[in-house]
Amino acid sequence: MAYSPYIGQSRGQNLIDAHPQRMGTPADARWATGRNVKVSLPGGYYEAVEVWTLKHRVNGTVEVYRIHQSREAAAAWVRGE
Repeated sequence: MAYSPYIGQSRGQNLIDAHPQRMGTPADARWATGRNVKVSLPGGYYEAVEVWTLKHRVNGTVEVYRIHQSREAAAAWVRGE
């Protein structure tokens, strides 16, 4: 662990694995990409949470529809619901 002058103590590495995932393909009209992110909890603790970004193609350009969505919302987006 390296000493951090910003917090006044040693600080460990970020041990959250991003674990990138994909539902659908960019060739489809809609797809979603997922990964793990670190969420701050009370008391200085952190937790890993899986979040999904919903994407679609408009006039040949990729646009992000929504971010930080659940796996269920991503699956519904890819199915076109």
